[in-house]
Order: sequence, then structure tokens, then C-alpha cells
Amino acid sequence: MTADTGGGALNAGSERKRAGHAADVARCHEGIGEAAGTRFRFHGLRNAFIKVAERELMLPRSLTKRLVNRARPT
Repeated sequence: MTADTGGGALNAGSERKRAGHAADVARCHEGIGEAAGTRFRFHGLRNAFIKVAERELMLPRSLTKRLVNRARPT
């Protein structure tokens, strides 16, 4: 099976470098912000993910850091 390289909201009109990664996420900010009725920032989404993972799911801090690429390489 091959990955779909065309279409999709996150990679519309941009060159896809790695499977599953959006190349131009800045184009999504406006649409997401309008749908949510507020200003949207991906860093805020990242912080919310960290809070839920650590506080609600009780995941260890070392794991959440690895999940969001904040951990130093070993």
C-alpha cells in the first residue's frame, strides 16, 4: 500500500517530505481558529496535550517529553 500524497487539509499544495507529516501547517491556523471561534496556535495545542497526558492520564514526564520531542537524544 502507498500513502496518499495529494489532497488533505494539512498538506494541500505543499511538498510532502515524510509520510504522516504536514509540510505547511501555517495554512491551517486560520480555518481552525474560525471553527473554534478563537485564535489558534499549535504551541497551545502542544501544551494542552502535555497537561492532559501528565495530569489526567498520569503519564510520566519523561514519556510526555519524548512524545512531543522535548527530550534530549540519548
